Amino acid sequence: MPGSTNYGSAGSYTFVFPYCDTFSIDMYAPGGGGGGAVAYWNGVVPGSPGGAGGYMQFYRDGICNLVAYGGNGGPAGAFDAASQSPGRQTAHGTASGGQGNVTGGGRAGGVEGRTWQGSTTFYGWIGGNGARVYSTFTNCRTWEGWTFSLTVGSPGSAGANGTSTGYTTTQYPATGGSGTAYVSWS
Repeated sequence: MPGSTNYGSAGSYTFVFPYCDTFSIDMYAPGGGGGGAVAYWNGVVPGSPGGAGGYMQFYRDGICNLVAYGGNGGPAGAFDAASQSPGRQTAHGTASGGQGNVTGGGRAGGVEGRTWQGSTTFYGWIGGNGARVYSTFTNCRTWEGWTFSLTVGSPGSAGANGTSTGYTTTQYPATGGSGTAYVSWS
């Protein structure tokens, strides 16, 4: 009988393979967290970086090992001219083992932190996007009842802006997007 389900909460799962002719899995790895922006008060008050997104995996020995890695965490911005430029994004996650392996094709990285003083805005880094991996298996009726391990990684945690007198936070860094695995069969 055709069916489908998805896994959107971080954790480790055991997937019991259904009776089917065709089985598809499509996994979107979580994004990295956004990095914080710098501030200054009698010296540099740094922000903190975002955390990396966790990985996604669908695995059974001898059958498949689909892996999609989360995006890198966004670095904290420095007290320099480069950090006055918006839109800088750190590295995206990569994937392997699928019929499709898409670097940065998963969930979005978290937005960067921003601080403002006078006429100047400072920026952290946007978290990297997670990867996407997908495959379709056919002629798989004999797999009915076999167990596969499925891992859903956690999104990357948000960094924090530096804080000091005279600096205003205009945007807080954000957590990366949550990973999701979609499966369907017929």
